Amino acid sequence: MWYTIQSKTYDPAQLQASVELLLERLGTRWIDVQTERVPRVYRDSYNLSGINLTHPRAVDPEKRVWGLNASMDWIYLHRGYAEHHYTEFLEEAEGTYLKSVAQDLVAQSPRGLGRVQLSWLPAGVETFWGRSDVTGRVRVHIPIYAPPRSRMFGPDRSLAYWPADGSVYQFSTRVDHKMVNDDTEPQLHLIAYLAD
Repeated sequence: MWYTIQSKTYDPAQLQASVELLLERLGTRWIDVQTERVPRVYRDSYNLSGINLTHPRAVDPEKRVWGLNASMDWIYLHRGYAEHHYTEFLEEAEGTYLKSVAQDLVAQSPRGLGRVQLSWLPAGVETFWGRSDVTGRVRVHIPIYAPPRSRMFGPDRSLAYWPADGSVYQFSTRVDHKMVNDDTEPQLHLIAYLAD
């Protein structure tokens, strides 16, 4: 199989409540994210939107919260920011279950974590087939909102549904993969990259 399921699980209700708390601290709500009324949310070529929970220390504060999941991070990597540079958490994440989950993932990873982000795929949207040949591309996903018709495709074109039940999924983005959300509700994952 192209992905693994870790033995550790997290509380799905606390994850969802923590997202609401973080968004409230950032001046928005999950309902606004779902209907795409969020200020400063940018769309990249992969149709993903997200909130970077970690960032490199030297990044402009205005770019620390809302960001392009692919494009902005490619810019950071090309400017010399590697996964291990993403050490600073958003102040608004302080005391949240999301931050404690990320810190727990750090403790479990021998290399530590790189970027940690909330990433949503809007209803009726799919990403392109993609893979990454850059360093540090082992990725952990914890689905927080996973509508029944949101799916992940792997390199053999196999289909996987990852429910929002607190499970932790890990895979290498060096293999072909694609996300599809044929549902009427958006998908939301907590994503963490292992450090390079």
